[in-house]
Order: sequence, then C-alpha cells, then structure tokens
Amino acid sequence: MHIAVLMAAAIPEIVRAETVSTTVASPMTVSAGDVLNVGGSLAMVLLAVVVIGWLYSRVQGMRGRTGQVIQVVASQALGPKERVLIVDIAGQQLVLGVTAAGMRTLHVLEAPVESTSELASMPSFAARLGEALKKRVS
Repeated sequence: MHIAVLMAAAIPEIVRAETVSTTVASPMTVSAGDVLNVGGSLAMVLLAVVVIGWLYSRVQGMRGRTGQVIQVVASQALGPKERVLIVDIAGQQLVLGVTAAGMRTLHVLEAPVESTSELASMPSFAARLGEALKKRVS
C-alpha cells in the first residue's frame, strides 16, 4: 500500500491516468507544396555543389604549373611501396628512393634527363573516358 502512495505522489498530475485524455492522432498528409519545398531545397543543394566544383576547378586552373620549383621527371615502381624517382629541383636533378619508411637521395645527376614522367605520358581522364565510352558503344 505504501509503495502505491509513493508512486502516485512521484508522478506529475498531467501524467496520471485520471487526467490523461485519449486522443487518436490523425495520419499526416503530405501536400504538393511540401513536395515542391523539399524538391526545391534538394535542387538548390545540388546546384550549390556543382557551382562550388566549377569554381574550384577554375581556381586550380588559374594557378597553373609554371611556378613549380619541384617536378617529378620520371617515376618507376619497384614494389608495392617502393619507388625510384628522378626529381628536378630548381634545375638540379636528383634520384630518390622512396619507401614506406622514408625517402633517401640515391644520386645527384650531372646531366639533366628528359621528362618521361608517367603523368605526362598518361592520357587525361577525359580522353580515357571517351575511349571507354567508344568501346562500350561499338
């Protein structure tokens, strides 16, 4: 009996069974305006993403590659985490060994080597995508 009295005193008046009204919530309806509002918001977010991407690419293009002091002339993979690089730093070319543990200068070249970089010889992403699409269509 004492436990029931203590519990009744602890429960606020609005939660007691005597004062709680039983109402059935009606199902929510979605109006055309709500759909247009959500669709418009989604369109604005997608448009913002496209505009920011376009602006980013324009800013990257403005920087250019003319001011770079360090350039990778050639690169050769020796293993999954090992590479040998020929790097041009302000006109002087170095042969570097790169591993997961670090980087070490292997040799300083007397005469410069021509640029045969993997990146320079690789076609651009747009060219590779175009070739893949042509192969898929044919």
